[in-house]
Amino acid sequence: MRGHASYPIGWAGAHDSRRYVSVMPDMRWQPLIRGLVYPIQFDQDPVEGIDRVLEMVVRRRAMNATPEDYAEAVDKALQSDEQLALLIPQPHSEAVIRAFLTALRPHLPALPAGDSSRPGEV
Repeated sequence: MRGHASYPIGWAGAHDSRRYVSVMPDMRWQPLIRGLVYPIQFDQDPVEGIDRVLEMVVRRRAMNATPEDYAEAVDKALQSDEQLALLIPQPHSEAVIRAFLTALRPHLPALPAGDSSRPGEV
């Protein structure tokens, strides 16, 4: 079942400040990954930019996302067959982007196995 227009159910829309439903719709992880990759897109070694990404994006809750949202997005991205290097125009290979996300993941909150819901969300 789909939500408004082409957005999955639970998608509040780009200009809507409401939170998403507790279970991340299948495609919500892509914009969050774009947000994580953007600051390191021109770094020679993206892994060296992890602290900057954590400060600029995760800790500041960019895109109205929690650190747990970013953790879930990274998990979904790394489990996907999606070409992550193509999510934004940038020069790094798929292997480099996946290595960056893999190195970033331990700096994000742990999520309970098999449960993507977070306390306080409906």
